[in-house]
Parts: sequence; structure tokens; C-alpha cells
Amino acid sequence: MKKILLLTPFYKPFVGGAERFAEELATRAPSSVSVDVYTTRTRRALPRRETLRGVTVYRLGFGCPYDKFLFPFFAVAKASLCTYDRTHAVMASYAGAAALFIYWLKRVPYVLTLQSGTLDTPAYVRVIRFIFPLYRAIHRNADRVHAVSSPLRKRAFALGVPPEHIAVIPNGIDSRRYADAGIPRLPLRIAVLARLEKVKGVRYAIEAMEHIAAHFPASELVIAGDGSERAALEDLVRAKGLEKNVIFKGALRPDEVPAFLAAATVFICPSLAEGFGIVILEAMAAGSAVVATDVGGIPDIVTDGINGLLVPAHDSRAIADAVIRIITDARLYGAITDAGKIRARAFDWHDVAPRIYALWK
Repeated sequence: MKKILLLTPFYKPFVGGAERFAEELATRAPSSVSVDVYTTRTRRALPRRETLRGVTVYRLGFGCPYDKFLFPFFAVAKASLCTYDRTHAVMASYAGAAALFIYWLKRVPYVLTLQSGTLDTPAYVRVIRFIFPLYRAIHRNADRVHAVSSPLRKRAFALGVPPEHIAVIPNGIDSRRYADAGIPRLPLRIAVLARLEKVKGVRYAIEAMEHIAAHFPASELVIAGDGSERAALEDLVRAKGLEKNVIFKGALRPDEVPAFLAAATVFICPSLAEGFGIVILEAMAAGSAVVATDVGGIPDIVTDGINGLLVPAHDSRAIADAVIRIITDARLYGAITDAGKIRARAFDWHDVAPRIYALWK
């Protein structure tokens, strides 16, 4: 039986797109392989080792937020005591560095999954400039680079990865979890599900509510998620006088997500950068009409006017106009949501996962 080491900076109970990808990849692995997960501990309450859905998870570090910076070194130390046939790094930062160091130490080939569009934002580009030789080496030394969208494929190619070593395979969803949730849909419910960080552009969804609420006073924007921008976003809501129209729900458990999305008529993804946008597929599968920014890998999922509406980033008025158009045009809403459900089914894990596992060979 082959042994695979999956490296990911964060893992369950964290529930972002990359974390869900890592969990699904580990737990759906073929019976012919055994998968161990190395991740950061970040909290002292989390056990150093546990079995989740049949997968052994090792949490490395001291149990503080800074564990991610030391993760490559913790991972190398742990892997030096074990034997693996291949490693798989989820994202090119901390996990990618760990995979590269293990490769240098033990010559274990690795697959690198590119998930995030955040690394292409100006703030991160400035940081990467100082570690560019390492960043390029992470990509170039990978046995295979797995990009979840075409823009991420272009990034890998620009860093010198041969095109035959790059595979574009999208993220997956369990579409059955979102179909027929049995939740009454609220006609004026608008939803956002995202980390509350600047790159997710949630402030533009809030600003859009000024115009939406002027047309539909009973409309409500429900924001699920948490992050460093929450206090600033709450201040923005008060400054705009939108306390009756904007609700902060906090972070959701994974089992709460299908019902949250199913209750919304419109789902907004206002990201300023996005490697893929798995939550968009989940919203489509749940029957919400999607309004999303035209950035990163989102156009790989959303075809404007067919299964959603695309708008420019940083443009709250464009978001508002798109939402108002959907709410007032029943035919458009029906066409978009029907096409969205069909689109989401094409990304089911049942079809996506075997394509990724083929890279392990």
C-alpha cells in the first residue's frame, strides 16, 4: 500500500475552500493508498494527533497562530522519521515550502495544488518578491502542479513549470448535500459566505445594500463568516444606517452551510481575488442566483447571463444593479438558477477526485 503525505496549513475544524478541499481529498482517497495529514495546531485545545473520518491528522506546532510560519520546519522534522511515497501540498506557501524541503531532504516527489488567488494581490506580491527564489523553486520542483483554475495555471507557467507538468482540475463539491435542502427560500434574502478579510470584498456587498434597500426596504443581507475585518464592517453598517438590513451571522459549521445557502434568493461573491470560488458552486447547487466579481478563477465557473451575473471588482453599484435585476426579473432568476444547478453537478467530487488521484501515480 502506498503512503501519501498531505500537507495543508489548516484543516478541520477550519472550513475555508482549501481546507474543505484537503479534507475531501484525504477522506475520499482510494483504498490502495494510506493518507496522513500534517497541519498546523494553531490552538492548544486541538489535539496533536487524532483520526478524522478514517484519516490520521497530525497537528504540528505550539498551539498558537504563529505555528503556520514554522510549519515547513515542523513538517520536515516529522517526515524525516517516516516513509512516504509521495507528498501533496495544498497551496504554494507554507505547505509548498514543506513539500520542497522534504523533497530536498528525502527526494520524495510531490504534487503542488494551487488554490488561492490571494497570492496575486499587490500586498502578497510585495512579500513574495523577498522570497521569490524559494517561491519559484516550490513550483519548479513539483512533480506535478495541480491548478484549480486557468489563471492559476498561467501563474505556474510564468514561474517556469513546463505546461505538460500542469493539470487544471477544478475543486469539487458534494452536490447531494445542497440539493433539496427543504428550506423555504426567502424572496428578499441575500447571502454572503466568506472570511471577513479585505481580499473577500465584503464591504462592497454592504455598500450595495444602500441601493438595494432603497428599492426593497425589507431586503436583508446575511453575512456568514468571521475574520479580522469584522469590526470594521460592523462600523460600516452603522455608518450607512443599515442595521435593519445587514445581519452578521458569524462562522458557520459545515453542516449549517447548505441550509444557509438554500434560504437565500441571491448569493453574492464580491471577492477582489479568487483562485476558484468553491462557495459559488455550493450556492448554485443550493438554488441561489449568483452575483460574483469577474476576477481570478470565477469566470471558469460563472458564465455571465447564463448561470450567474458577473460584475467588476470594487464596484458596489454594479453589485446592487445585478441583485435588483435578479429580484425583479422572475424569468432571469429561474433561468440562472436552473443553469446553476446543472453547472454545479459537473463539479461533483465523484467525478473530480479520480482526476486528482491520478496525479499521485
